[in-house]
Amino acid sequence: MRNPILVIFAIVLAVSISLGLSVSDNRNFELSKNLSIYQSILRELNIAFVDDINPKELIDKSIESMLNTLDPYTTYISEDELEDFRTMATGEYAGIGAIIGKQDKYVIIVEPYKNFPADKFGLKAGDKIIEVNDENVIDKEISDVSKMLKGKPETYVKIKIKRPYQDTENTFKTIEVIRKKIQIQCVPYYGIVNEDVGYIVLTNFTEKAETAVKNAMIELKSQGAKYLVLDVRGNPGGLLSQAIKVTNLFVEKGTTIVSTKGKHNKWQKKYIAKNYAVDKNIPLVVLVDESSASASEILAGTIQDIDRGVVVGTRTFGKGLVQQTRPLAFDAQLKLTTAYYYLPSGRSIQKLDYRYKDENGESGKNDSSTLVTEYKTNNGRKVFDGGGINPDYVIDNFTLSRLTTYLARKYIVFDFASQYVAAHPSISPASEFIISDDDFQDFKIFVENKNTDYNSEASEALTTLKRIAKKENIFDEIEDEVNALEQKLSTDINEKLDTYKKELKNIISYEIAKRYYYQNGAIQNMLSSDETLQKSVEILHDKEQYTSTLSSSFIHN
Repeated sequence: MRNPILVIFAIVLAVSISLGLSVSDNRNFELSKNLSIYQSILRELNIAFVDDINPKELIDKSIESMLNTLDPYTTYISEDELEDFRTMATGEYAGIGAIIGKQDKYVIIVEPYKNFPADKFGLKAGDKIIEVNDENVIDKEISDVSKMLKGKPETYVKIKIKRPYQDTENTFKTIEVIRKKIQIQCVPYYGIVNEDVGYIVLTNFTEKAETAVKNAMIELKSQGAKYLVLDVRGNPGGLLSQAIKVTNLFVEKGTTIVSTKGKHNKWQKKYIAKNYAVDKNIPLVVLVDESSASASEILAGTIQDIDRGVVVGTRTFGKGLVQQTRPLAFDAQLKLTTAYYYLPSGRSIQKLDYRYKDENGESGKNDSSTLVTEYKTNNGRKVFDGGGINPDYVIDNFTLSRLTTYLARKYIVFDFASQYVAAHPSISPASEFIISDDDFQDFKIFVENKNTDYNSEASEALTTLKRIAKKENIFDEIEDEVNALEQKLSTDINEKLDTYKKELKNIISYEIAKRYYYQNGAIQNMLSSDETLQKSVEILHDKEQYTSTLSSSFIHN
């Protein structure tokens, strides 16, 4: 077994050599000196510390702490984590093809992917995993169970499960699943809305993103799409190369898409559209939100800067940093930030400046109130750097109520869907399905029987007030007022459920539709209540509004 201290020394030595270590260079001398000190400390701890130490644990923590002083995106990827990292980049892995989650002490099946092994061999959303290959997994972490479920293609994994609302208390099922190569779909849905608007959902920029979006565009156009909406809401980004290629599908060959600037000349690059567009003229809307980041912002920002289409939604995340991976010793990797990227207008949309920290160690923030520099799109429209992409049409982001979020986070909506499925062999088509008022009454009873510990934000604030008042010996003076307010806030949870009935019915219907029609159907189910999408369709169908939005006289609202 390799000595972890020798491993870390090999890593830092390789880094030192790659940086061109020179004794005459003061900075590099300091680096060399401190690496030597670091190695000496580890050696002495290993030899002389009173208790046995875990060198790998110490080293991993020291690496993590060191990298945390830079930015959140510069990370050490150990050999054990390399497979998960590759999955994020490629969207591929070998396993059963299901999303899993943790509910209380159980790891559960949250969603089996359609036509992949978990689905084909009969695993269902809601199944509680009891054993994997005869090993008890109750109370195990998700990451541990995930590793057990993954493995070489064409190998078997035996999974013992309990199915809520269908099995009796002591009834279990054992299902043998053949692992397969899994390709996570980066375009989980595309289709025609409002008769002639093509709609594509892009969830990440993995290696197949360009192909998936291109195929969806071609298919939608063959079905009569005259307009297009590309939805990157919630898309955290991915490969820079795929951001460029997906953007290229909509822009002329030779168009500048993005530039990068880093410490070294090799990172000073301008990325140009190399291919002919699939369609450079189709009216286009890009949907974004506060979770659209990195590659999503390159796409949306470039489309905006060259006036190729209209951006609709809420201000994006604001990640204007480029990462690359560098190989280290013993199959480890270092993912590090090497450059900033700049959109065609010349602006950067990086929100946080990690070079500067406040007294609490927090990075400086560029938000809408501190926009620094004005830039111009090709048509002369005003755009700004700092703080993400500001949409051409800002649609107030729909935020779920605190109660709905609580019921979803606690798996109460999820469990009700499992109960509903057990009692209903089928439902209406995904695009039409909505639970009835009677179903909602059943949900209220279901919640009541769960004995939830839900408190409103106001109730929690009042609890805090009481604690502080008692600590400062002033509670007796305000006790009557506090008790009166507490009584007003103690509304029966059934009344709270009625207050948010509309959004709860939508969320419950979405979860149930997913059980019958998978992710594709769940997305279809939400389309009719998606106000941002409906606004996009309105803009596309109003030629004058669309054109004027992209004209030089238009300023962002």
